[in-house]
Amino acid sequence: MAWLAAAAAAIGLVALSLALGWLARAWRGVPSAEDDRSARTPTGQPAFGTRPPVALVPAPALTRFRLVVLLVGLVALLFATLAPLAERILQPAPSFIRVQGTAFIKNGRPWRFVGANTNHIWEPALFNAERILDEAVQLGLEVVRIFPYAEQFYPFDRTAEDQREVERYWRELDHVLDLAGRRDLRVILAPTWDYVGIILTGDPRQGDRNHYRFMTDPRAVERYQRFWTVLAERRNTVNGRRYRDDPTILGYNVINEWEVADAPGRLSQDEVQAAVARWFEEMAAHIKRVAPNQLVGSGVIGDDQPGIDFVRIHRAPSIDFATVHVYPHQRPPEWLAERARLAREQLGKPIVLQEGMARGDDAAKAAYIERYWPVAVAAGFSGVMFWDWQTSEDGYQVFPTDRQTVAAIRRVVEQLRRG
Repeated sequence: MAWLAAAAAAIGLVALSLALGWLARAWRGVPSAEDDRSARTPTGQPAFGTRPPVALVPAPALTRFRLVVLLVGLVALLFATLAPLAERILQPAPSFIRVQGTAFIKNGRPWRFVGANTNHIWEPALFNAERILDEAVQLGLEVVRIFPYAEQFYPFDRTAEDQREVERYWRELDHVLDLAGRRDLRVILAPTWDYVGIILTGDPRQGDRNHYRFMTDPRAVERYQRFWTVLAERRNTVNGRRYRDDPTILGYNVINEWEVADAPGRLSQDEVQAAVARWFEEMAAHIKRVAPNQLVGSGVIGDDQPGIDFVRIHRAPSIDFATVHVYPHQRPPEWLAERARLAREQLGKPIVLQEGMARGDDAAKAAYIERYWPVAVAAGFSGVMFWDWQTSEDGYQVFPTDRQTVAAIRRVVEQLRRG
């Protein structure tokens, strides 16, 4: 559509230039070569009874040919102007992803997907978001997971200069969400631990401290909820949609890889896990209030973190899908089948492998996909995602040039597409 619009614009401009030239000559009373020839005798002398044209008196009406050229120019320019709008109108509007039992529903049908984390893809100085998302689509990915870090996105208690910088990052996220929507990619937004630091201490780099106080301090709870309200109410500066109204956003994680290792010593493990579960329930319920059409996942790794009870957290009514993260140095593939069984039998909810990959060369990464993903798919995971698609620098990132890994991912993509 874009190249058609450009061609139409070029044709329209040429045609209108010719037509305007003829109109200008006619208005000045200057005949064209055709008009001049018709007013002369075969010897080239002015015909008997003709007079030189008078300035500012319109010449005879445009010929049919000139009228056709004028109309073609107008139609071509109109097409060039309206084509982008028509493309948006005619493109099928995406629908929000729903949950039915243990399945995601997309456009009325059960849906399973392959996706990837794209960390801080919103950093334009570091990454070409358009290219990365195009290559994600070429790979067959349907979901990307993005991290709005507190240092860049937390909007409260900042200096005027910091606030301008925060808005700049929000605008970059607006741009990435619009790019994803244009490619029918869905997005999971996952805030990270650094919100603990910035809310409790004013320093996002202190995000690995005071987790228990973050959950139990009413002021901290209120501020984290305020952040979610701001996010849901955010109006995308590119396409005008509020985040809460944008089906591109599949959903949210309450927080990424949460754990509580700093609870008071007087509390038992069960009491800590109960407090964590209550906090997840409260936060998930708030997210659902401000963004009722989008889904909520926990963002937890599994069960091996301090304070985390996988089943208890995911029983919260406002949490729509369970999450796990697994790296080869942490757990064997069989652990995924056990998580899937719990999600199916005790929770009745979809489960997503949100993170995982092997650090190393192409062969090591391909081996991770071939070892872990078939277990997840066979166990009934609704989505499998890897860390990370081109946007991290930790040795886990995957690039299009990683041929073995890309081939392994594509095999799973095709398997899920076949059903």
